[in-house]
Amino acid sequence: MFLDQTPLCSPCEKSGKETPATIVHHKIEHKGDEALFYSWDNLESVCASCHSGHIRVSEHVGYSQACDADGWPTDSRHPSNKSRSVT
Repeated sequence: MFLDQTPLCSPCEKSGKETPATIVHHKIEHKGDEALFYSWDNLESVCASCHSGHIRVSEHVGYSQACDADGWPTDSRHPSNKSRSVT
């Protein structure tokens, strides 16, 4: 049902691409918490490439390596963004 309502990959859309989503990802690990597991606010539609790529890496290293259309990391926790001056 979630994929029917949000059929495009959320991370790809943020980078300016339209990619069909095939996986419903829990943004926050539910670790057995049923309320968190079933919370639609905790879900996002993603493609297999994003899920097995930068999402898996971000869960391991603590920040996403996804980039915007210009190639700049979209996660404020990414080391490149921490050294970037804000104007």
